[in-house]
Amino acid sequence: MNERIKGWLIVCGVFLVVSGTLTEAQRYFNTKELENCIAQARAAHQEYEYEIVNPVTRAYSFRAY
Repeated sequence: MNERIKGWLIVCGVFLVVSGTLTEAQRYFNTKELENCIAQARAAHQEYEYEIVNPVTRAYSFRAY
């Protein structure tokens, strides 16, 4: 295999691995942040609503009242 093509395949593979890892990290932290918002609203006896805006990264919209 041509060395130049092999090099680009390695670069693309590393990019995909790093990108996937960052997405999973963002998903984890967004989930934890949402859980904390819900816990604080419950502790304050507030009603709340939330919507998952981006299911891939679990980005959300939260409102307590």
